[in-house]
Amino acid sequence: INLGAVIGGLAGPAVLAVMAFGGAGWRAAFVVGALLVAAYGVLLAVSPLPSPANRGGTTVREDIVDGTTPDTITGATIMDVVRDGRVWMIGLLSFVMVPFDEPFFAFLIAHLQQTRDASTGTATLVAMAAVAGGLLVQGAAARRPLRFGDHALFVVGAVALLAGSILAAVVPLLAVVAIAAAVVGAGLELCWLAVQHRTLTLRPGQAGRTSAVVSAIEQVGFVLPVGVGAVADATQLTGAMGVFALFGAVLLAIAVRARRTLG
Repeated sequence: INLGAVIGGLAGPAVLAVMAFGGAGWRAAFVVGALLVAAYGVLLAVSPLPSPANRGGTTVREDIVDGTTPDTITGATIMDVVRDGRVWMIGLLSFVMVPFDEPFFAFLIAHLQQTRDASTGTATLVAMAAVAGGLLVQGAAARRPLRFGDHALFVVGAVALLAGSILAAVVPLLAVVAIAAAVVGAGLELCWLAVQHRTLTLRPGQAGRTSAVVSAIEQVGFVLPVGVGAVADATQLTGAMGVFALFGAVLLAIAVRARRTLG
């Protein structure tokens, strides 16, 4: 599933680059994207979904998930998850990771256009390297489990995000920026694999509720790109790209700290 999502992420900027080189503009890319999303919605609507499975692999009633029923999903059990500091640590990691997805692509493309004088198509192709880096990581993970613990993935991924964002901000050579973008993409996927695995295994039997709380914390992270935009207005886009390096440093500090909290 993760591999498929990254492939879809690669198709997005590819469509945008084709439109840019062909002179169609971003509105045409939005039309294509809207049609694809609509087609996917129709496909989901007409596809039968399997019933949930219990730990033995047999299907169960739809109102039983992870060994619980609506009668046992009470405010108290949800609050148990909310009060778990480990869940908040994972949520905080997800929160800081948010800007390194689509917002990083967008600011990188703008940075290359306005600061490095790259065309829209060229800048988009360079940004696509970030998705390609993530594709390599998810492709490797889909073939065989990565032989690293969650904490090692956090740290390695955070280092990659920090190093890649610094290079993308300060190096003028587009080939180097493309490599830096690929490093950022790979680092993001490493961090995501660690966050996803830890979220699903942290509280056995409560993966759904744990994921819900982590996702709620993560959603707040969508305010961070607004701050990056404010920095861009005040200092131009090079300064905005530097903010991503700051985010990488913060993520690395949290990842190091997470070893004691998450175990």
